[in-house]
Amino acid sequence: MRGKISKIIAHKTGVDWAIFGGVTLVLAGFLVYVTHLTPYRPPVQTIYTIAPSDATSFQRARVAGEVTDGALSATVVDGAQAGETVTVLISPLATDNVSPGDTILITKNPTANTQNQTFSYIDRWRLPALGILLALFVLLVTLVGGRRGVASIIGLLVSVLIVGWFMIPNIVHGGDVIITTIISAYVIAIVSILIAHGWRKRTFISIACICAILTGIMLIAGLTTWLTALSGIADELAFYLAKDNQWLDMRGLIISGIIIASLGVLDDVVTTQVATVEELHKSNPALSRRELFRAASSVGSEHITSLVNTLALAYVGASLPFIIMLTMRQTNSPLITVNGEYIATEVVRTLVASIGLVVAVPVSTGVATWVYTRSAKRDATRRSNN
Repeated sequence: MRGKISKIIAHKTGVDWAIFGGVTLVLAGFLVYVTHLTPYRPPVQTIYTIAPSDATSFQRARVAGEVTDGALSATVVDGAQAGETVTVLISPLATDNVSPGDTILITKNPTANTQNQTFSYIDRWRLPALGILLALFVLLVTLVGGRRGVASIIGLLVSVLIVGWFMIPNIVHGGDVIITTIISAYVIAIVSILIAHGWRKRTFISIACICAILTGIMLIAGLTTWLTALSGIADELAFYLAKDNQWLDMRGLIISGIIIASLGVLDDVVTTQVATVEELHKSNPALSRRELFRAASSVGSEHITSLVNTLALAYVGASLPFIIMLTMRQTNSPLITVNGEYIATEVVRTLVASIGLVVAVPVSTGVATWVYTRSAKRDATRRSNN
């Protein structure tokens, strides 16, 4: 392990270390910013009232004592009451997650009696810990990947911005779910892959393959959603979302989730296969189209085996609490459980995404093989003519 780390460090250039130092400084500033973030917003006074109401505002507080009879004492950190010790009501389900010294989120309970004002526990304050984890991730990617690592971080940031600033707001404001998602996926594929992999032939081959495969995944997802009669209302969260927003296409959200979830893994599979074809062709230009395709496909088959398993386990991990609840409350046949919409939805997501991954290997390998062998033949023809 020590030898591998030494090799990574030895191969770093001055530019790599300069980039790493700059990223470290930026992350240090980011951590300082995160540790000083506050959810508290001063109450806004309207023209209709003299005394503003801050009943729904959130504040940080530091736990000062143990939970006793469903309540604890805490010192307010934000707002006009900063420094005061208040009583915070807390659910029995949350008591194990709170101990003295922890920073928590609280909200003021509306009451006419200001002398006996109480607060309610909302959640733990996690942003500083999340900021540290994010900083560690970025540092490791920068240290190991160098300039390419920084490019991949920028590509990730672009993907998050497209989803957060275009896709989700457009859906919320009534845009077509599937059209919005597929446009977002195409843009993410083009921009993030260009940033991460550069302006090269293999990049454009990868983009074309990913966009084509995403279109196929969308069609398969739509067909299977229709065949399995999924409504998109598989759990309580989806129920309330549909109830409060009856215009929202819940089936479209299933397809949207499959497309976005498949995009990241497709990037990995397709770019790897295209790069494999390119390197094999460079190392042995004499390989025929069939030989090149066969050699690259053998690499892809090994890759796809682990990725399909990873994808299935990722869906199981995300749904683990619900699956455990179904198992503990099992009163019907296992067939009835699998037939239920929640499990059926997860099965459709896993299988459709896996089909896309499996198809990605021969499609990307075939396209890359055709492009590189065709280019080699064209170059050979030009040389012979000259």
